[in-house]
Amino acid sequence: MNIPVIKLFFFFTLLFCQGINAQTTLTNIPLESNIIKKSYEVETKDGAYLFLINDNSVHVSKLSNELSLSTNFSIKYDNKYLVLLGHTLDSIGNPTLYWLTQNNKELITQNYDINKEIVSKTNKVPLALDKEKIIAKYTYNNQFFLLTTIKNTNSLHLIKFNSFAQQIDNAQINLDQNKFYNQYNEVVTLYDSFRESPAFYVKKIDEKTPTTISAVSSKRKLYLRDNMIYITLDNSSHQTIIIGLDFLTKQGYSTSVSQGKNIDNYDYDFLTTNSFLFEDKMLQTRFSRESLNIDIKDLDGKLLKNYALNRDKDLTFVNGKVLQSNSDNEAKAKELLKTNQVINRISASKYSGATIFPYNSKYIVCYGGVTPLQDASTNAIMYGGMAGGLIGGLVGAAIGSAFDSNLTDNLNEYNNNKVILAYSILDKDFNHDTQEVLPEDKQKKIREFVEASTTKITYTMLFQHKNKYHLGTLEKNSKQFNIIAF
Repeated sequence: MNIPVIKLFFFFTLLFCQGINAQTTLTNIPLESNIIKKSYEVETKDGAYLFLINDNSVHVSKLSNELSLSTNFSIKYDNKYLVLLGHTLDSIGNPTLYWLTQNNKELITQNYDINKEIVSKTNKVPLALDKEKIIAKYTYNNQFFLLTTIKNTNSLHLIKFNSFAQQIDNAQINLDQNKFYNQYNEVVTLYDSFRESPAFYVKKIDEKTPTTISAVSSKRKLYLRDNMIYITLDNSSHQTIIIGLDFLTKQGYSTSVSQGKNIDNYDYDFLTTNSFLFEDKMLQTRFSRESLNIDIKDLDGKLLKNYALNRDKDLTFVNGKVLQSNSDNEAKAKELLKTNQVINRISASKYSGATIFPYNSKYIVCYGGVTPLQDASTNAIMYGGMAGGLIGGLVGAAIGSAFDSNLTDNLNEYNNNKVILAYSILDKDFNHDTQEVLPEDKQKKIREFVEASTTKITYTMLFQHKNKYHLGTLEKNSKQFNIIAF
């Protein structure tokens, strides 16, 4: 199977190698409110836009390439029951935001005139999606698309809109020639495969940044590469279904990659399987109480390499320490030294899986588990952090179509969770390099920076600009949003 390959070795090297000892506050953005509930960052050719959102307003900041503040204003807008989907930019760089009502009945666009500091037009259009559910949204070449699954069918519906919320093109992609499965390995429609809990939620994977274990644990994931969409379905423990969709030719296909002939030998009550795409290959994982298996395969299912942790064998597939911590706080972490400890902790986790990302002409595999902590005072489960959270904590109205803020989620998804993480470094041929030293994880250091703050921070966002991390913070009772460079 041919699949576009994104080469990101240099990019990931920058994200891992740069020092993090010095932090510089680049910009202080004055706000009219001390509450932020959502944030959205848009990269432009000469800088960036930041949208800082609460229930009653949208605060807009235009930043230069050096992230200095050039324009700053607030628009009163009741968006309490709206979900932000995405954006497009017009020919002179003015943004349009796309919103969806939580009942999925209406699409709304806001056309911003940045120079005049106004919304020049608001457009509302009913969506005739009575027998459809939105599973993805994205912007390509400044055109906005929705992708839906159609009730009782194996078909997907691709819809393109202009900046006035008008539908300008659509196509139905029929996948009847393929089979789809539920968690019991029964053949079902594609729609029913998406309907399994959390219903119609598909996690968008940003391949420009390492993916957290809580994100990779999703049974349905979406990858955007040029004009292609790839969706993986791991509802069934027997196989991974890969759907490919070209939204220029409006053609689609799907294929199945088996988890292996010995899958029936596992105790299904204690088995977790999943997958993760990278370049033109994939990881497939099988985690049980007896072993942790990580396969590297091509997309035709050919096994390239297998790594396994067995409870009666030494702990070998690891570089550095295997740590168990609360909120990924390394300073208070417990090191796991035995294979059976690692297997027990990961297999007992609420969410588990493995991810892989390129680094310095090699690869880093991260595998582990995440479990929400309980609040001792209320005995309630605490999901996620200030601005993100585990998938289980996010499920709600219109969640399948909510915009993705992958970096902010990465920053916060380990908050209030018990986390077990292990890392292994592979060479370009996927052989384990036992001598290589793990690089510094900048996202972890940024999390520790936030946690160590002596001032209570009520909102955080993390974004990349010019291949560097930038942290946005709002302190308690403050009406100033701070952007810090790392």
